[in-house]
Amino acid sequence: MSKYLIAFVIFNLGICKLSSSARINCDYGGNGNYAGILGYIYQCEVDHDPEILTKESSTITEITGFHTYSRTDQSVLGIRAAHKTIKYFPQGMEKIFANLNLIDFYGVGLLEVHQDDLKAFPDLVVLYLGHNEIESLESGLFDYNPKLQVIAFPYNGIKEIHPDIFDNLNVLIRFWFKGNNCIDNEYNSRYDITNALTRVYNNCAPKVEKTSSESELDDNLSEHNYGLYDYSENAGDSIKTVEMSKDDSGRHCGNLMLIGLMTAIFRLI
Repeated sequence: MSKYLIAFVIFNLGICKLSSSARINCDYGGNGNYAGILGYIYQCEVDHDPEILTKESSTITEITGFHTYSRTDQSVLGIRAAHKTIKYFPQGMEKIFANLNLIDFYGVGLLEVHQDDLKAFPDLVVLYLGHNEIESLESGLFDYNPKLQVIAFPYNGIKEIHPDIFDNLNVLIRFWFKGNNCIDNEYNSRYDITNALTRVYNNCAPKVEKTSSESELDDNLSEHNYGLYDYSENAGDSIKTVEMSKDDSGRHCGNLMLIGLMTAIFRLI
């Protein structure tokens, strides 16, 4: 009895695992001069909706389609999908397409992209994820993609970009971020990347939450500064009084000495 029960459980787990995977069907062919960077490359154009709706269903277990001529999976340098349903970045593509230079997911409803999604593609040159639903780009996103020359996230509604995403991009020459919340620009030269970095630092850097001790320190500093301002005003009034009344010079001299002593003590504090 227990033997049959174990077999039944294993069978159902296998069904669940299969149901949580996705298949991509490719229309193979060539495309040239992508973004003015890539020449003619052999690529997979996703021609059926893989329906990647959850992270659990984002693992690609099979890629189908008919290669042209003597091409193989190793010949594929690009993958493109437009107006499909890919909510989460497909996992496992590198096991089939190990040499990708181009990833282009346009208008597929992609919600997020992480370093772990991209680290398997060290030869990536162009990443185009336009017209999706990505709201933030995390720290270290491109640490494993030093050959990137084009990163494009137009019309995503991005609110935050961690500035260190530029740290490893020494050959980047295209930075397309039109139509986002914190940035609405395109940069098309290596020189312009400096402007892009400045814009990201000023407008897109994640807000750092202050700890309770840091907030308390700020409050104390504010009170301290207010006290300094108030004391300076009072000191100014005293000096004006001294200047206006010169009859009792001894008393006024004493006041000035007192003010000087208090100022010195205050600075020491």
